[in-house]
Amino acid sequence: MKSKLDKNKQVMQKLISKKNNSPKNAGAFAEDLKIEFKRITWPDRKTVVKSTVLILVIVVTATLFISMLDAAFSEALLFLKHI
Repeated sequence: MKSKLDKNKQVMQKLISKKNNSPKNAGAFAEDLKIEFKRITWPDRKTVVKSTVLILVIVVTATLFISMLDAAFSEALLFLKHI
């Protein structure tokens, strides 16, 4: 566990110590980015599908609710306009 923390500290110190944003550092930045992407814990396919379906259901539900409110307010304003 300690070695993982040491590696994290080393990477962070390396990133912090780079203050020069010249094009020469683009290669170093790309290399650091590659290292960081290897450390990411990506979700499995099942989790991604479940999350996507949940988000789509919420978006469709919210769209229908807002559409019904819009129609109700439109009808109410038309009714008030004809009074």
